[in-house]
Amino acid sequence: MLKVGDRAVLDASVLVQCVVREAHTEKAVEIISMLEDIYVPPLLFYEVGNVLVTLARRNMFEKDDAVRKLRLLSAIPTLRVRDVSLTDSVELALRLGITLYDAVYVWLSTAENVGLITADRDLCNKARDVARVVHISEL
Repeated sequence: MLKVGDRAVLDASVLVQCVVREAHTEKAVEIISMLEDIYVPPLLFYEVGNVLVTLARRNMFEKDDAVRKLRLLSAIPTLRVRDVSLTDSVELALRLGITLYDAVYVWLSTAENVGLITADRDLCNKARDVARVVHISEL
């Protein structure tokens, strides 16, 4: 069970829910408030940014809100941006049958020796033998 002061990798499927209302928004906000360190790759901002751009283009919110929401996310004080090994991540993606994007988060969780929290059920199932992966609904 997650407790105050823990450290973890959060992927884009979790962090996007902090700025866009989705099924696990309340849980995502709670997790962020509990973690002492949240490890993310630089890729996170591109993934979340792309979601925000797409939603703004679909008029789900004002275009200025996309920038504001991305700034809010990047201002989380416990966020720790870490570089990743691209070659190791490619190998993981091929071995596990997952996207390179997902493999980056898996690699980071093993490199930092922390759990990975995701809202992606498929990623949970495929990466559990390699990393400590937990679905947000299980917390």
